[in-house]
Amino acid sequence: KIESYNAQNKQAKLDKKRAALLMCGVSSHHAGLLPAYKSFVEELFALNLCKVVFATETLAAGINMPARTTVISNLKKRGDTGFE
Repeated sequence: KIESYNAQNKQAKLDKKRAALLMCGVSSHHAGLLPAYKSFVEELFALNLCKVVFATETLAAGINMPARTTVISNLKKRGDTGFE
């Protein structure tokens, strides 16, 4: 799957570290990533090839990635005026 992604996204190929994490079933998903990569992570998760996805609470709630376990790292959220 990684080779296929890299072939289809020549301008945004996965680096060795990110590819290694994906091979271990670990990834991230947030607004700062390219749409093609986020779709790729969603596809891997749906195929049960990606077991751990680090995402913001907003993205975790808004994407079709049914999680069995959710870890909330902080009860405060950064807003326009600092942490709220």
